[in-house]
Amino acid sequence: MNKSEYLNCLDKRLKGLPAEDKEDAIRFYDDYIEEAGFGESNEIEKELGTPDEVARKILDDCMDKQITVQSENPGVKNNSKTIWLVLLGILASPVAFPMMIVALALLFALVVTMISIEFAVAVTGISLLVSGISMFPALFWAGGLGQKMVLLGFMLVGISIGILICKGFYKLGGVMVRWVVKMYRKIFKKQ
Repeated sequence: MNKSEYLNCLDKRLKGLPAEDKEDAIRFYDDYIEEAGFGESNEIEKELGTPDEVARKILDDCMDKQITVQSENPGVKNNSKTIWLVLLGILASPVAFPMMIVALALLFALVVTMISIEFAVAVTGISLLVSGISMFPALFWAGGLGQKMVLLGFMLVGISIGILICKGFYKLGGVMVRWVVKMYRKIFKKQ
């Protein structure tokens, strides 16, 4: 395999990589091959490895760099870029397809579970809030002062717990998102 064939194969393996990173990697290996004096010889693969191996190394380096950027500047854009690079890294491995199916199934199960928990917490909080507010008219129907005080207490407790659970719903969502990001970071550091 000569230099141009090698670089073309490498370029094809890196097609999902962001354009800037891909161009830097191709330029680096082009310069490296030129400086090493391989030129048009077939020794390129013996020295550097196959284009698949080099692509895997480049993807790993880009993933490490992106995880560092994400930890310094968390945000939706950096999170999505990190997830994309992880998926590219998984697809670059020899057992990519079975691993991808398992990863997608686990991701789907995780997302469904998280949405179910969030929904249950939200419904519980809202129902307590509504039930507390709906006790207000019963204050006027209550016979004595003792009954009114008990209903007022139940009403205030229901509203308070409902508000706390709704606030917990918001906090729980943030915790779950951070947990998923942390889990993906651990997965990528192991590979």
